[in-house]
Amino acid sequence: RSCKLNNNAGGEEVKLPSSQRSIAARLTWMNFLVSSIVLMLVYLSFLAYNLYSFRESAIESLSSEAQIVGANSGSAITFDDPSSAQTTLSALSHSTDVVAAAIFTQGGARFAQYPAAGTIVLEPKPLTDAQTLEHWANGADILIASRIVLQGKPIGTVYLKAHLQGMRKRALRYSAIASAILVLCLCVAMLVGSVFRQILAQPIVAFAQTARLVSRYRDYSLRFTPSQSYDELASLTEAFNEMLSEIQHRDKALELAKADLELRVE
Repeated sequence: RSCKLNNNAGGEEVKLPSSQRSIAARLTWMNFLVSSIVLMLVYLSFLAYNLYSFRESAIESLSSEAQIVGANSGSAITFDDPSSAQTTLSALSHSTDVVAAAIFTQGGARFAQYPAAGTIVLEPKPLTDAQTLEHWANGADILIASRIVLQGKPIGTVYLKAHLQGMRKRALRYSAIASAILVLCLCVAMLVGSVFRQILAQPIVAFAQTARLVSRYRDYSLRFTPSQSYDELASLTEAFNEMLSEIQHRDKALELAKADLELRVE
């Protein structure tokens, strides 16, 4: 990495020391940090949205199942046939999320339950007269209550309890895919940042090196010519070179005045 310093004798090739290249590294890491923060915020936003969508979808699906069970259990409650209601509840075995279900009569008596062995005790929650469908969420557990109505009159309530294991699996799968995409995007951002630092940082570093050489050797004939140019750098370069020209002109005027004074003294 080098820049051309033009003087009266021609071009001089100057190597930039590694300590003068820190601005490029800082720009790269700044770009990487900004990209990381933005991508992380996007990742967390999409993850939260998907978890919310999975949960709402699961609640809607469980509510539909509870309403179907209630519609198919109305005649069983009317004719006091617990075995028929038990058969209806057994159809919930195809659902991997449902862990327990129960049908209660309007008086609060347990009419049928799933699983039939009753290994999981399902405690019902009361519904108000205006409620026909309600759910309660507690962490990953959801309890769905659907009132059983026959000929316009409530005759019982269906309760479904689910653990939402499918939602957790989908969330983990989505997190793994999104994490892989996040890492890929960060690698691309790092690569793009390293390319852009050559365009943005290198002319600034070369400009600083020119100023350092002018200050060190007091050689005001040096001029800075950037390898890449854009509006801000072009304005800065023009002002810097004009300043060097003015200083060089005054320096020559001082030398001539000094020589003239020495002649007069002699």
